[in-house]
Amino acid sequence: MDEIDKAMTNEFDPANFLQSFWETWKRVITKPSLFFREMPTEGGFIPPSLFMLVCLGADGLLKGIFGGGIRGFFSTFVGATLLTFLIAAVLYLFSTQLFPGKGSYEASFRVLAYTNAVSLFGWIPVVGVLAALYGIYVSALGIMEVHNLDRGKAGVVIILTALVMVVLSFLLGGGMFFGR
Repeated sequence: MDEIDKAMTNEFDPANFLQSFWETWKRVITKPSLFFREMPTEGGFIPPSLFMLVCLGADGLLKGIFGGGIRGFFSTFVGATLLTFLIAAVLYLFSTQLFPGKGSYEASFRVLAYTNAVSLFGWIPVVGVLAALYGIYVSALGIMEVHNLDRGKAGVVIILTALVMVVLSFLLGGGMFFGR
């Protein structure tokens, strides 16, 4: 497989960093259903984690530069990274225990890691909120594909996961989502 073919696969390839990052990002943003349908659901956490870290790092850096300071960087980069692992676990549990979904925790994690492509817009006022909403939609499409759920069940999984995260946030003093 030559370099261009490898960059066109649905797995971020750190060995072909820039081209693979760009092609992966573009497919997640513009053709999310196709991306997740063709995405490997296993193969390790490193490629999707690196992709996620670049997206969140860029978002955090830009938030830090444009008013958030060091706190904006760390809350975005560290907080969103940790939340991705936690939310993937909740999505996986709801997808496979509440519904007869197939797949693994790794598949859920991969969906969320690649969905972080939308975070490159996160630092832009208003656009960041719209990107986050699009990210929820992209996550639902990914959960449908990797856990073989229909739209309704994937929607319920996303809503229940959001409710769990809000409850956890309140239990932890509101700091996760409400800046306390």
